Amino acid sequence: MALTITKDFPHAKKIGKGIYLLSGVIAFDSSYPAGGEDVSGVTKYFKNCLRLICDQKSGFMFEFDKANKKLKAFHPTRINSASGTVNDALGYPTGSAVLTSATSARDISNAGKEVADTTDLSTLTGVSFIAVGLS
Repeated sequence: MALTITKDFPHAKKIGKGIYLLSGVIAFDSSYPAGGEDVSGVTKYFKNCLRLICDQKSGFMFEFDKANKKLKAFHPTRINSASGTVNDALGYPTGSAVLTSATSARDISNAGKEVADTTDLSTLTGVSFIAVGLS
């Protein structure tokens, strides 16, 4: 399956000399592919899509893989403290307001994980995006 892309206007709009903008919303389908969803439905409006920025939605975060023209979805995960104790709902070690030096780099790398292959994200609709590129 594929993403459903609904644009705010039919084509990318010129916002400067050779710079164009496209905006709209994205709806995911029932089987997220590992490595991200193809976003050629957005990038095709540019000779070079410089950025594709998506709002967070329902706790999910998004990253544009420019080289492969893919949109990766990430879900939040708890950050494990260096001591291995359970963290609060925000992922901080219990009783801490911010990450401390006691939290290792290994812990910070667990701040978000890509959604697993074949995950059903069909309820994830209305993800706002803005794309900027050269044409």
